[in-house]
Amino acid sequence: MSKILVTSNCQTGGIASGLKAMLPEYHIEPFPVTRLNAENELESLNSILSSEDIWVSINPKPANVPSSQYIKIPTIFFNAFHPDITYAQYADAQQANHLTQTHYNSFIAIWMYNNKVDPEDAARLYNHSTYKQLGYYGLWNASVDKLRRAFRDCDLTDKEFDRYMLTMKRRGLFMHSQNHPRIEAIIELCKLIAFRISASETLIHRDIVLPDVLSAIVVWPLYTEIGQELGLNGDYCWRFNDQEICGLQNYLAFAFREYREQGIEPGDLKSHVVIPNAEEILAKELEAK
Repeated sequence: MSKILVTSNCQTGGIASGLKAMLPEYHIEPFPVTRLNAENELESLNSILSSEDIWVSINPKPANVPSSQYIKIPTIFFNAFHPDITYAQYADAQQANHLTQTHYNSFIAIWMYNNKVDPEDAARLYNHSTYKQLGYYGLWNASVDKLRRAFRDCDLTDKEFDRYMLTMKRRGLFMHSQNHPRIEAIIELCKLIAFRISASETLIHRDIVLPDVLSAIVVWPLYTEIGQELGLNGDYCWRFNDQEICGLQNYLAFAFREYREQGIEPGDLKSHVVIPNAEEILAKELEAK
């Protein structure tokens, strides 16, 4: 039985499960991107990739892998639903590569913590005026364009992308976070991949149900006001592994407590996202409230 190796980031498991459901004649083997590095990339592939196997990957094609055996796939990234998410690290240059323990952070919360704002006061900044001024409402078209470019880079046509996006829009909220798609978004991508390999056109219309593994890791909420702008229902409930935190003050208390427990002092956090004039916007909003 020929193999299909699947190499991606956190989406590897979902893609592998999707292809297994659609292409039962193949043995599907997850081969996460973490297994690849400069030292063992070619060695690892050579040891398990035969002349009849296929490598489905977000990585560039190595010279030793024939084009006929290689399918490049896009990483699904879409931040219009969750524009407040950011990675964060220590501002201290000696610890600049250290991410916070919970990798996802709120951009607004980081500013609040750095400026020693109490969680009770900080919660007031999560509102329509703040989101509008920070540009959180204007990311839909940019997110669609970025994802379209990712599809084009993988030689997927605009027609395929348009069909994909139409399906996603009908689903509503199709992301758990900016880089964790819901399983429905992964399944639709798998249909495009499977069709390229050997699946029939009828596969596109099949209803395929799989467990949503990424939902058990982190689910970032679609903030209520942002949901309203997109015509969707939102809330303020976070899920980190097996812990659910509902309510802004509860989330902020959790985040601030984690920062303190990691020994991060106010002023020592640095967001990976840069928003023009954010300091002035948030300071004025806080003063106005």
